[in-house]
Amino acid sequence: MEGLEERLSANTNRIRNQATLYFTYIFVVELVLKLIGLGPKAYVKDGMNILDGFISVTSVIELYYGSQSTGEEGTDLNLF
Repeated sequence: MEGLEERLSANTNRIRNQATLYFTYIFVVELVLKLIGLGPKAYVKDGMNILDGFISVTSVIELYYGSQSTGEEGTDLNLF
């Protein structure tokens, strides 16, 4: 049974890492498009945009440090 649990755990981690990468790309694309469309001054006037920007930046940091520690794309550092 341990072999099955290890495979499920590895598969779960792989799926979680792929989802983290996918959603980070979506947040970063949203950030860039809003900055282009609204401009930086209008972007920071809305509190939800600041929250989105914070999530995008911390997600990129999480991916960067996660890939540095594991040597591959993905994350072991969980900020949220």
